[in-house]
Amino acid sequence: AAGAPGGAWHPAQHRRVVHQAAFAAEAMHESRAVYAVLVARRCERTGAVVSETWGSEPWVAGELGGTTGVLEIVFRGHASRHIAAAPVRGLGDFEPVTESLRACGLASLAEKMREHNFDAAAFRALGKECASNAAFAEGALERIGVAVVGDRLKLMAAARAFAEATREEEEEEEEE
Repeated sequence: AAGAPGGAWHPAQHRRVVHQAAFAAEAMHESRAVYAVLVARRCERTGAVVSETWGSEPWVAGELGGTTGVLEIVFRGHASRHIAAAPVRGLGDFEPVTESLRACGLASLAEKMREHNFDAAAFRALGKECASNAAFAEGALERIGVAVVGDRLKLMAAARAFAEATREEEEEEEEE
């Protein structure tokens, strides 16, 4: 599925799934199998759930494409529940992590964090983990190559502060 944990939707993942589905459809067509492939996404412009379908036979594509409408309505209903959750904040955004590293004197780790995909979402998750399971968080940092204990401790403190600050920002946004 192209949805991320928590229901967030990512256009790049959607394109990859559509490509894979089209490839699977072509392979099944060549084998003369009867098949149907459904892909759903939330339209960024309208917010509506949009589905794309492939079918081995005209009647299959017609059924899924809404000629009768039953399957499409059911599918869209199920899909909308899975992709209706709020998007995960900070995906692909490395600047807040870099700023936090600079602030605690660890700018030299910025490239390592980017290399291991520690974007703002991952940094926030690390901060939450530091508060509940510091040993796990410290081990994760050690596994990605933050070898110096003092650097790990500073990084964990920065991640906790970042997680708290973003939580407060979200609460303020909800109040507005």
